[in-house]
Amino acid sequence: MTGRLDWVLIRNEGGALIGVRSSSDATPIKRANFDAAESAFEGAECYCDWKFVFTPTLVARTPRKG
Repeated sequence: MTGRLDWVLIRNEGGALIGVRSSSDATPIKRANFDAAESAFEGAECYCDWKFVFTPTLVARTPRKG
């Protein structure tokens, strides 16, 4: 959003990298009517409020037969 490589890293409590956000304080062009998966972007005052965070999910393994 700024034209520079100035992403802000988002880390969890343990210090692990979990995402990024822009450092731009510009007002987003789109501020409403997002799909459910992007609802966290609703009403953001600046692009810096748009956070792209990876949330891992656990997948149950099926035991192997044989």
